[in-house]
Amino acid sequence: METVKLGREGPQVGALGLGCMGMSPGIYGPADDIESVATLHRAIEAGVTLIDTGDFYGSGHNEMLIRRVLGETPRSRLTLSVKFGAMRDPAGGWGGNDCRPQAVKNFLAYSLTRYHHFGEGEYDQSERVIQRLLVEAGNANVPQDLVSINASGAEAAPSASDDKSPETYVGYNRASGFASPGGIVPDENHVYDPSEPQLNQWSLSGDWTVGGENATLDTKGGSIVYRFHARDLHLVLGPATDGAAIHFVVTIDGKSPGADHGADIDADGHGMVDGQRLYQTIRQQGAVADHTFEIQFLDPGAHAYAFTFG
Repeated sequence: METVKLGREGPQVGALGLGCMGMSPGIYGPADDIESVATLHRAIEAGVTLIDTGDFYGSGHNEMLIRRVLGETPRSRLTLSVKFGAMRDPAGGWGGNDCRPQAVKNFLAYSLTRYHHFGEGEYDQSERVIQRLLVEAGNANVPQDLVSINASGAEAAPSASDDKSPETYVGYNRASGFASPGGIVPDENHVYDPSEPQLNQWSLSGDWTVGGENATLDTKGGSIVYRFHARDLHLVLGPATDGAAIHFVVTIDGKSPGADHGADIDADGHGMVDGQRLYQTIRQQGAVADHTFEIQFLDPGAHAYAFTFG
């Protein structure tokens, strides 16, 4: 295909480009992802090297669609043109343009994201993405094998075969399995009553404010209970807003954890939140079974974000 230069100093691209606006629903009507991906592949096979999109085409759908094809095509073969600044409302209507410098930075960061994954899992895929990005950045001798870790004690790998509890978020944006009577009261101080959660359910007890990302204890003595099935239980916690440390005590099935305590508590279940990080509270020594975990905070101000298991 004949090529042309974009502008005076731009890249050399095929004279015929592919506009992808119509590949996202709600622009010109319905759209089919399978047909759209096939169209992108066929255009690249035909010599098209310029792909045109916009971050407001389907509120990111268009870029995610193109990303599926980029994963199968050498990045150096394609030039992407991404328009930004147009604002869309939840119903798909137009809300004007935002071209402030700080908005431009946000738009660019959003569009340049090459890989995105929340929480645990997809470790091999994440490592492969990192390897590929290192090679594309010009690094030589990037290992092609996946990392193999042989750790012990608190650093041992998760026991995946015994892990039947999912990563669980405490903030209402992504919370699941909440079992306190009446449910979550968003963004308001509320006294929650305890419950007896079933497997993979959790509840609050005491005076809490549950926000989108975390729950904050407003009065000392509040607790969180989780019924889980896994060898390890971790909890992402943060100290009080003023940085003051938070003391807590953990029980498992109503008793001190003893030999089953994690790296961040002692055998009597005592621990302290001294920074925002992941705290290993339980690491069982024997057979894995269903257990009830409870953490009671002895000081106000604790921030609880998420449970993870292994």
